[in-house]
Amino acid sequence: MMARKLTGEATQDDLIELDMEVQKNPDAHYVIEILSEWWRRAETAGKEDADQAAIKLLDELEKENEFIRVVKKRLLIILPVT
Repeated sequence: MMARKLTGEATQDDLIELDMEVQKNPDAHYVIEILSEWWRRAETAGKEDADQAAIKLLDELEKENEFIRVVKKRLLIILPVT
C-alpha cells in the first residue's frame, strides 16, 4: 500500500486504508513521512543522497521517539550506511 502511495498508483481506497492504519498507530506517521521524503530525494538527488538524508532524519527523530529506534533498525537493513 505504501509503495503504491509513493509511486502515485494508490487508489482512494488504499489511501483511506493507510489513513486508518495511521489512526490506529499514530507513530506510523513518522514512517510514512520518512519513506515519502526518501522517495522524493531518490527521484531528484539520487539514491545515495536519499539514503544519507533518511539516515540523518532517523538519527534526529530517534532522540525524540522510541518507536523510531525500532523503525530505524528495520530500515537500516535496506538503507546501506556509507
